[in-house]
Amino acid sequence: MGRPEQRDFRYERLTRALRLYRAGLLLCLLLLVVLTAALVAKGRHRVARAIRLNDTLVCLVTDRAAAKQVQDRLLEPMRKQYGGTAVLREKWEDLDWPVGEKEVLTADQAVGKLASLVTVLVSGTAIRVDGQQALILPSRDLAEKTLEALKAKFISPNSTLIEQHFTNRVELADVQVPAGLLETDISQAVGKLLQGSTYTRSYTIRAGDTPDQVARSLGVPLNELARQVPAVARYPLPGTKVQIKVSVPAVKVVSIKETVTEKPYALPAETVMTTTLRPGEKRVVSAGESGVKRVRAKETWENDKRVRSVKVQVDIIKQAVPARVMVGQPAPPSLAPAR
Repeated sequence: MGRPEQRDFRYERLTRALRLYRAGLLLCLLLLVVLTAALVAKGRHRVARAIRLNDTLVCLVTDRAAAKQVQDRLLEPMRKQYGGTAVLREKWEDLDWPVGEKEVLTADQAVGKLASLVTVLVSGTAIRVDGQQALILPSRDLAEKTLEALKAKFISPNSTLIEQHFTNRVELADVQVPAGLLETDISQAVGKLLQGSTYTRSYTIRAGDTPDQVARSLGVPLNELARQVPAVARYPLPGTKVQIKVSVPAVKVVSIKETVTEKPYALPAETVMTTTLRPGEKRVVSAGESGVKRVRAKETWENDKRVRSVKVQVDIIKQAVPARVMVGQPAPPSLAPAR
């Protein structure tokens, strides 16, 4: 009788242990489900930093520092190349944003995605001729040097410059434009200013563009955009291709100079009539000698063309000696009385 009771006791202990193990396993599974759900919920409610262009979400990065790093990397190459400031043409925003199912990019990935979507504007100085934007240089200093080089082109070493000015209205204006519109070579800039030009600039309007942004992308003042394409100046419709015709007159430099030149001069030959030669016969008695005079003149030039010259003073450096020429003439009739 004792053995069956012992077997029942062991069976009960085993059953209780199995139940306990099952309960523990179920508890572990339940805990795993709860933890998984918590992690998923936390992931869905995790906050990253959103980068938006013109009010449109482009991508997510980890935090504010990463967004700032992305913006700096987009601008830094232009800052180094051209100096001065560089800004994005598009409206830039970075703000906290729930991650949800979206991918959070690294800074490298974000830069690669944004590079083709943004336009970097750099600071420059425009040279405007009679109100038209002729060209844009990276700095005001370079623009001023270009105008100085333009004037210096018409200063000659053998003259004294009295006054020099442009016949056109030439102005400098600080602008922000895409780097591709900058002229960095002074000699080429001088050539363009002297030649003048007529050309067409094109730009396709993007979402979020304002009239001022469209004008800056074309490199023209806003009033010029309004004059040629008034509809775009009122409402820039995304996807519209805008063309602007730009006519820039050639620059004319007026230079007033004082010149001093030495010129040879000759006096008219002295004629001596004689009957010792046949009538009409000529004989040079002395060849004479050219003199030298110094002429001081005030000249007005437009670029390389002289338009006026006024003598101010003439000094004789070497006196000229006239040639002497004997010319034969008929002998006068005899006055002796007839016999």
